[in-house]
Amino acid sequence: MKKYYKVGYLKSSIVLVTALLFSGVTLAAEKQKACVKQQQEQDWSSARAVVTTVMSGAELNTVVGSYTKFKASQTYAVMVGEDKQVHILTLSPHAMGQLPFFEQEVKDQLGKKWKVKAGHWFCY
Repeated sequence: MKKYYKVGYLKSSIVLVTALLFSGVTLAAEKQKACVKQQQEQDWSSARAVVTTVMSGAELNTVVGSYTKFKASQTYAVMVGEDKQVHILTLSPHAMGQLPFFEQEVKDQLGKKWKVKAGHWFCY
């Protein structure tokens, strides 16, 4: 049953990213440049410059057609990883709709750890 949930969640995430990146969502979601690293077995991956869509949990719930999947007041960053998977990063409760200026460790919807910071400058 747990695998079915993850597959369904992944499919809804793909629909989410497609909606966000290609249809121009009219919510307060904002595209922001980011520098990310993913935790690997022994270390962190190389830094990668990506474009994320930053939005509140309430907006994210609207896009995925749910009221409770994401915390309404929480800020999330949605991106596509090197693995071509959709990753929804849960930002700090103090994010206020922005990516962190300094590198910060966060988790995605599957509990994987990431380091994220705003901008493409000094992405190494």
